[in-house]
Amino acid sequence: MIVLVLLFGLALFLLVPLVIALVYKVFYNWHINSGSKRRWPSPLAVAVGSCCVFAVILCGIVLSANLLYARGMGVILQSETEIMAFTQEDNGSPAYSAYQRFNGEEVDGYARESGQRDGFVYCVYRRTDADGSGVDYVVIARYDGDAAYNMAAAEEIVDSRSGSAASAVTLEKSRTYYAVISGEPAFFDEEGNAVKAGYDWTYRLALYEPDVSDAGCAIDREDPVAELRISLAHVKG
Repeated sequence: MIVLVLLFGLALFLLVPLVIALVYKVFYNWHINSGSKRRWPSPLAVAVGSCCVFAVILCGIVLSANLLYARGMGVILQSETEIMAFTQEDNGSPAYSAYQRFNGEEVDGYARESGQRDGFVYCVYRRTDADGSGVDYVVIARYDGDAAYNMAAAEEIVDSRSGSAASAVTLEKSRTYYAVISGEPAFFDEEGNAVKAGYDWTYRLALYEPDVSDAGCAIDREDPVAELRISLAHVKG
């Protein structure tokens, strides 16, 4: 494949200047036959000049491609995020008592965002207190749609130029689902140094017809009957 690309580039390098020189020669001959005393560059000079210009353009394209390739391949995604998910039925248990304050109302140290989409009513809490010790995100999603379902999968997905990572939790059927997400995607160069990189970070809640006992089959093969996606962070760089 690389050889074919190189041969194609070489053919363009030779063909494009030749075509330019042949077209120019028509006007050059017309100029000579007109008897004008103003001197024009010869077709050979135009062909050589076209080769030089085309070579500069090709070098620029190759350099840009190499820089983009190196930028993407030289950065390693290491997801340092965690997701914990539970249902409305679990919310009252002692194990999740620390999150009972996230009930749709304002919470100190967090910005709140709510909305409705595709049958879901959701509320997202983003931690704004940089010195706090709480979790980074809490998402509450209630499904009011008409689709029949028996299980859910809660995921947090990180997509970047250098790859993607995802964590998923399967849950039993419930009307309301909670997700607690901690950490932030991290990127490193080949020497292990932390670097900044652009990425998309998304929370996804998908509802499926199969029950939890068929969770692997549902997530891998079945299409969800309802789905909610929430962007946790816009592209950074």
